[in-house]
Amino acid sequence: MLSKIFSNLFGVKAEETKGTEERRVITETFNADFQKITAKKVATENGIEYISKATGKKLHSNEKYVNQVYAVKGNYILLHPANDGMPTCPIEWYGKFDGENKMIMDNQSSFKCITNLSDIILQMVRLYAKYIDDDMFIASAGFAIRLDDEVCPDYTGKASFVLTDDAIRNNKVKPDQVIEAKKYFLNDFLDHFIGWNFGVAVKSNPQMERELLEFNNLVISKGLREDASPGFEVWCSEDVQHYELKKA
Repeated sequence: MLSKIFSNLFGVKAEETKGTEERRVITETFNADFQKITAKKVATENGIEYISKATGKKLHSNEKYVNQVYAVKGNYILLHPANDGMPTCPIEWYGKFDGENKMIMDNQSSFKCITNLSDIILQMVRLYAKYIDDDMFIASAGFAIRLDDEVCPDYTGKASFVLTDDAIRNNKVKPDQVIEAKKYFLNDFLDHFIGWNFGVAVKSNPQMERELLEFNNLVISKGLREDASPGFEVWCSEDVQHYELKKA
């Protein structure tokens, strides 16, 4: 049937198109395979922890201008930075301590309370670099952390990098969207996630800064580097420092 359709469209005999058609079917099957890749699979392959989601349940609060949520399972937090380019509310993560809701941390200081934050960001950079030539679509909006030390109000301590389902968007990308989608997620990570928020963490770790710059140059060499959208209400402070990466 496929041979007949190919013949009708291009004016060649069916028997002449059999090999071409088989290759086409194989290619289309291969293209569809990347859509089956999940965050759980990527996490397993890279020794990273996986949790389906890290969006915590909201507190019952009268606070209108702050997004107050519970840490998932008491110690998982979505790594949603202060600047996301949209006019969004600050986020505060809470836990139950002695029967009371108390804040564990917020996102207004770029997670400086995480003592190994620069190492976690380095893991992110290496993950993007590893899949630069693959049909892999990594979204920083799905990055999370697990608090490794005893969780307490005003937490300061170590954390581990965690992938949620939203971190791998392969199932959202069609085969004819591969290049544009790859550009979008790469530049969103470089200019928005890192560039708007984590200047302090980048500059505090020379190895991480070096690998970030090398990765940025790699993206440029692949013809994938573009200026991401400017965003709205992007700000900086002593803790939330911008980090400018070259585009070409």
